[in-house]
Amino acid sequence: MLLAPLALAAGSAVAADWPSVPVPKDAKGEIVSDDMIYNGLRMRASRFDVPLPVDKVKAFYREEWGRGMIDTPHRGKSVLGYPTKDAKHYITVELTQAGNSITPIWP
Repeated sequence: MLLAPLALAAGSAVAADWPSVPVPKDAKGEIVSDDMIYNGLRMRASRFDVPLPVDKVKAFYREEWGRGMIDTPHRGKSVLGYPTKDAKHYITVELTQAGNSITPIWP
């Protein structure tokens, strides 16, 4: 599975202010951008491969984020969203099934 996490800043934030994004055990990934502006929003992006099916990765994030997590289907993928407790950031994790693993993309 591929995970693509994104952290979006509600206001102007510096890289040191980014929240940490939890990742499942055995995830292997890379930073795509430490700090960028996309459509006027400041964000950072990473991608990870996780050797788990989508439902297991969703369960991991439900356990981490609880009822505040939103699961939105989009173009055959799942996009998980979570506002940080201080409401300064909104984290998204896009889940894409890739063979026998998941690739998430996020900031």
